[in-house]
Amino acid sequence: MAGTLGLDTVRFFVAMFGFRLIRFGSEAALAAFYGPHIVKWMGSDLFRSVAYFFTALLIGASVISIIRFIVNARRGRDSDSTIAA
Repeated sequence: MAGTLGLDTVRFFVAMFGFRLIRFGSEAALAAFYGPHIVKWMGSDLFRSVAYFFTALLIGASVISIIRFIVNARRGRDSDSTIAA
């Protein structure tokens, strides 16, 4: 990418390293600080109930989307065959 944009390669990689160090360093610091609390919270019954609810909701929405896709595909195929005739 640096070559395509005509940038100095060393400067580009130093900047990329610095920004990634900031990004992943801050993520590591947050994980170290909040990690044990989040793991404890994820083991609670409330979290599991919410996770099961959203999983069921997404599975239901996926089934509806697949059915609508199949119905629309069949309609499109039927209309294409009447046009060709």
